[in-house]
Amino acid sequence: MRIPSSWPLRIAYASTLLGFLLPFTRGLLGSTPGIRLGAWSYVLLVPALILAATCLWRLVIVLSDRNALDSFAVDGALLAARRVGTLLIYLGAAVLVLSVLGGPIVWLLLSHHTESGAEYFLLRLFLALFTGIGPVGLVAFEFSRMRSFELKDPERDT
Repeated sequence: MRIPSSWPLRIAYASTLLGFLLPFTRGLLGSTPGIRLGAWSYVLLVPALILAATCLWRLVIVLSDRNALDSFAVDGALLAARRVGTLLIYLGAAVLVLSVLGGPIVWLLLSHHTESGAEYFLLRLFLALFTGIGPVGLVAFEFSRMRSFELKDPERDT
């Protein structure tokens, strides 16, 4: 039986991809302009750009095709991997939302702010610890989804 993907899952999936892609591209594009890069740094930039292009391609696919995240029903370890992956995808989307809205929320909640901005530093530090949750959820979800297609393949039994 084919299980359709829900809108909240598609939005959380796309948000998790963005949460992975935005800091990554900010690091690529936000390098200090006055520093001269060696020849090897340009060679190492190629895999990074391929990864960014792959993330953008998957983001477009998920947002444009409503059946992109559909899969077949599974049980056992694959069902557990799918549920854990889905939970981590939602947590990754929450981390993205908190990283965008966290600064204004801290500003509104605290009546006294430090001169050094330590509260914002702590917010970014704790959010950085949880940034890797979303991509792990993507891998677990996609693993269970792709394995469900392999198990349903009619040519597999021949």
